[in-house]
Amino acid sequence: MILGVFVARPYCRFLCPYGVLLGWMSYFSKFHLDIPPSPCVSCRLCEDSCPYNAIDMPTPEALVEEPGTGKRRLRTVLFLSPLIITAGAMVGYMLNEPLSRLHPVVQLSERMVAEDTGLVQGEILETETFRTSDQTTASLHAEALGIRNSFKTGGAWLGAFVALIVTLKLIGLSIVKKRDVYTPHKETCFSCGRCYPYCPVEEGGVHP
Repeated sequence: MILGVFVARPYCRFLCPYGVLLGWMSYFSKFHLDIPPSPCVSCRLCEDSCPYNAIDMPTPEALVEEPGTGKRRLRTVLFLSPLIITAGAMVGYMLNEPLSRLHPVVQLSERMVAEDTGLVQGEILETETFRTSDQTTASLHAEALGIRNSFKTGGAWLGAFVALIVTLKLIGLSIVKKRDVYTPHKETCFSCGRCYPYCPVEEGGVHP
């Protein structure tokens, strides 16, 4: 939620698998918002009106660099990408223990162990209800163990996926493409048309 104050829809754009795939596929879309360079007067009204910050401004002269610089940076990111993804998978795997403890079955299993071994005194409503049910303690612990193992696998995949997204973003940022005009960013632009009425050009400088 805090990140959402500064970045529009951070989960949908960077973490949601479906949103990320849609963003990738949008690069190949045939019909998209376009800002023709000829009538554009660089007033920046379209940029200010975009609710998703999806309009890229012309590249400042200070950021223009030699093509070889970006290529070297790209090679470095590509070389490090397997290490980044592996590190992400390892971090996700190591987080399985604290994350699995958020599951109510795992919490109940640990509470039952603590009560049976005398680490805590007294019963809570959940353990009291469980002891009056037909389920055995062994089956509860087995179910909790299966959940923990699922979190190990899922945590590793989640960590690798997040690291992959970070790696792809680094690859995209490694080469600074020079832009001479304002250009809608295909991945983040929804072609909502909100920028249309803000264009001061009489014939409409922004169109789909």
